[in-house]
Amino acid sequence: MIEDCPKLERAPYVCNGRRTRLAIGCQYPNWFYDARLAEEEARWSSVDSRQGVNCTPEQLEEMVGVIKPLLKKGQSLEHIWQTHRGEFPVSYRTFYRYINLGVLDICNLNLPKKMRYKPRKKRGKTLPFKTDLQGHTYEDFQKLPSDVQMSAVEMDCVEGKKSDEKAILTLLFRRYCFQLMILMPAQTQECVGRVLDHIEILCGKEEFRKHFGIILTDRGHEFLDPEKIETSIDGGKRCSVYYCDPLQSGQKGRCEKNHVELRKILPKGTSLEGLTNYELSIVCSHVNSYARPVLGGLAPIALASQVLPEDLLDGLAIQRVEPDDVILRPSLLKELGLR
Repeated sequence: MIEDCPKLERAPYVCNGRRTRLAIGCQYPNWFYDARLAEEEARWSSVDSRQGVNCTPEQLEEMVGVIKPLLKKGQSLEHIWQTHRGEFPVSYRTFYRYINLGVLDICNLNLPKKMRYKPRKKRGKTLPFKTDLQGHTYEDFQKLPSDVQMSAVEMDCVEGKKSDEKAILTLLFRRYCFQLMILMPAQTQECVGRVLDHIEILCGKEEFRKHFGIILTDRGHEFLDPEKIETSIDGGKRCSVYYCDPLQSGQKGRCEKNHVELRKILPKGTSLEGLTNYELSIVCSHVNSYARPVLGGLAPIALASQVLPEDLLDGLAIQRVEPDDVILRPSLLKELGLR
C-alpha cells in the first residue's frame, strides 16, 4: 500500500515541489492541475447538460396536444405559455428551443412571429402641414408630466381597401394596452367627432375627462380639427389633443403595435364595407383578450374592465374571451358563424 506524502498533512496541504521530486524518483502518488484542460471539461459538461430532451414522450405528446390547436387559432407562443405554463414541465426558453429543434413536431411556419415582413421603404423629405397646431404639437405633449403622458390615449384610423368609405377608429390606453375599435361610415373629421360624442354619452362627461383627458394622434386629415375633438357635446372642453410630428408614427408606437394584432384578423386589403359594428366588437374582444407579456401575462381587458366604466364596454359590446378561445385569424368571423 502506497502512503500519501507527509507534506500533505500540514499547511498548505500541497507539495509544490512534487514535479521536481518526481524527476529524482519521488515514490508518492502524483496529481497535477491543468487549468486549460479543466476549463475545457467544465465547458463540455455545461453544454452536455443542456443537450437532448429532458421530457418523457408522454409529456411531449401532451404539450403538442395543447399547443397545436391554439397555434391554428393564430395564438402566439407567448400567449399559450402565459395561459398554460402550469401544465408544461419546462421553462419558456426550453419550450421555444424544443420547437426550434423540431422536438414538438411544430414548424416555424406555424409561428406568427416567424413570418417575414417586407422591408420598409425610405420616405422622402417631410412636407410642411398647413394646419396651425400651435399648442397641440408633440413637443407640447412632451412638456406634460410623465404620469400624464403615460395615461394618454393614442388615437388612429385603420383603413380597408382604397375604394372603401368605412374606416375603423382605434383608441388605445397606454397604461394597460387596451384598444377600443369603432366603425365609422366615413374617414372624416365629422365622423371622428361623432364617435367621441358617442363615447362621451356612454361614459358621462366626468368619466370621459378622466379616461380620455389626453389624446395623442397623428396628422391624418380626419384628425386635423382639434376644436371638434376637444369640444364636449354641451359646448365645454372635454379633453386636450396633441399631434405627433409628421411621418413619426413611432411616437404613438403602442397603438401601431396593437394594430399588428388587429391585422391578423383583418389583413391589409380587406374590405371594411361589409363589416358590421357587432362583428367589429367580436374582433375587438378577441384582440383585447390576448395575453401580453408586458402586462405580466394578463390580457388588456382584464385590467380595463376594472378601470373603465362598465357602460362603455357594454355599450360597445366588448367582452372577455377565454384564453383558449381567442382566435387571431381571418377565419374568426366564419368560425363564429357571422360570415
